[in-house]
Amino acid sequence: MTDPLVQTDGKVKVRLYRDGGPDTYGAFVVEVRVQDASGKVLERFEADQLAKVPAGSIEQLHKLQPIKTGPYGLVLPLGAGGVVDLEPPTPASLSHGESVTLTIIDVSGAKWSADTIVK
Repeated sequence: MTDPLVQTDGKVKVRLYRDGGPDTYGAFVVEVRVQDASGKVLERFEADQLAKVPAGSIEQLHKLQPIKTGPYGLVLPLGAGGVVDLEPPTPASLSHGESVTLTIIDVSGAKWSADTIVK
C-alpha cells in the first residue's frame, strides 16, 4: 500500500500492489479502516461495501492481473496493482490536517497500515 489519501468527507484513495504470496489465490481485502492517533475508528469500509466498488473506481496499473471485486471484498491476484477510490455511503466529517492511519485487512487477518494526514 502506498500513497494513502484520506479526505475530510471520508473518501479514501490508495495505491495497492500485490507482489508476493501464493499465486494460486488472490489476496482478499475484507476491510479498510481509518483510525485516529488513539486508535478510534473514524471510517470503515467492510467486505460488503468493498464487494460493490464500481469498476470505474479502480485504476488498473497492470492489465494482466487486475484488481477486481468479489463476493467478499476486493480481490488482488499476484502481480495486481492499482489505485482504488473508496467513497463512504454517508459522508464523514474528518478534521483537515488530522493525523490518521489507513489500515487494509485481508481475510486471513493480515494487516497493512500507513500513516497520512487528512486533506
